[in-house]
Order: sequence, then structure tokens, then C-alpha cells
Amino acid sequence: MDIIKRNFLLTLRSGAFNESVHFHPMSIYKWRKLLEMANNQGVISLSVNGIRNQQYDAESRIPQKILQGISQLAINHNTSAITAEDIGQNHLSGTLKNKIENIREEELHSIDTSPETLQMLYIIVGVATIILASDSFIHALVEMGKYLRTKGDKVDFVKLEDWLNELSLNGMASLEATLLITAFNFSEDELPFMKKKADGAQKIINQSLETTSATEDTWHFKEVGVGVYAGNTTAMRNKLGRSLRYAKYAPLTVVRDLGATIVKSLKEIEE
Repeated sequence: MDIIKRNFLLTLRSGAFNESVHFHPMSIYKWRKLLEMANNQGVISLSVNGIRNQQYDAESRIPQKILQGISQLAINHNTSAITAEDIGQNHLSGTLKNKIENIREEELHSIDTSPETLQMLYIIVGVATIILASDSFIHALVEMGKYLRTKGDKVDFVKLEDWLNELSLNGMASLEATLLITAFNFSEDELPFMKKKADGAQKIINQSLETTSATEDTWHFKEVGVGVYAGNTTAMRNKLGRSLRYAKYAPLTVVRDLGATIVKSLKEIEE
């Protein structure tokens, strides 16, 4: 991993998780590339906060021009950041909604109801959906980590494991946990739902950080002639590439997600 990516992740460890870190000294050009990366990942405010937190650290040697410029940068990009609650409520995969709704109904009528555990399930499923939809997923991973750090002690991980088994999501949950370890130095003790460390996490992080867009690929078909249909071939290629990349972690989830994407695209033709 190159120095820009390493420092970018350090800005998030500082800005999102309030860790004291030391940045690797960089040129103004490289710091600007880092801020561009933060913008692409939708975490510019967190990165700016992380830089501010370490501005008096002698080892980091942050250029004055960068320190002077980040305040205005944060104002210009002051959009409402996605939260863990947003992920849980708005990014659930449609193919899992019925099963998750059944789990929710049973849990709400349980003697030992645990809202925090339900929310943790929503977040894991939501992050999985975001990862399958776009290479730009660091923002979601950050919010997952923040939730674990603030409310993880209230999560019933035995119950969560049963739900993940029911949804065939253990593999994807373990990948997400491994990504937190790789990107933000989480400990395994903070991630009881991780069955084992997933292979290839470093490569996945690198691929995400090299993306140049914070938006997901839109895959849809349109009629270009009578009975002739065309689609966004780049988006198709990216979607299939991600599906193949993550199939070994959660094959059933990937198949469901890909199938839902195709069905949605075909419905758009009918409309």
C-alpha cells in the first residue's frame, strides 16, 4: 500500500475513531491527492478532522498550505454524512428484506429484545449491499466501526451469529470484520461475529481506494430498437467483476444480489 493510502486510512483512524496517530511526511501534492481520495470515498469531513487532530504533531509534518486549506474544503463539502442508522434503514438488500422482517418481528416480541443487535444485523447486511454495489465503500465501513466502538458492548453476538447463519451471511460478515482489522486496526476481540480472517482483504481495500467515484454503478437496460436492448456495459462489467470477487465469501448473497439487479433492470424496460 502506498504512502497516500496509508495516510488516508490514518486520517480516518484519527478523525472517526479519535486515535492518536503519526502521519508519514508527504509533499503538498500527495496531501492533495489524499484529500481527493477522501472526497471520492465520501469521507472528506472525517479526513479533515483527522488532519486537524494531528496538526501539532511534529512527526507528521503536515504542510501549512494543507492546514490552511482544509477548513474551507470541509465547508465546501459539508454534506450530511451517512450514519450507521442510515445504512441499517436504507441500504438493505431487497432480496433479504422478507427474512430480515421476520427476524425483526420475532425479536420485537422476544423477552430479551435487543435493538442494538437488530441494528448490528441491519448494518452488516447494509454494508454487504454497498460493497456489492460499488467499490467506494469506505464510508460504510467507517460507520460500522463507529457503531461497534460505541454500542458493541450492548450487542448480543450469540443471537447475531444465529441470524447470520439463517441469512447465509457469515462469510460476508467475516470479510467486513477483516476489512475493519486491515483498514483501521480493529482487534479480533472487537469482532466476535468473525468466524475467521478472510483472505484478500488488503487487495480489496486497495481496489476501493483506487476508485474515482463515490457513486455506485447504475446497471440498466434500455430499448434502442424494436426488440433490441442495450445496457451500460461498463457498469455491467464492474458489477459482474464484483460479483465474482465476493462470491467465495457469500455465494448465495452474491447470486441474490445479482439476480435482483437483473430483475430490476428488466422491470425498467417494461416501464
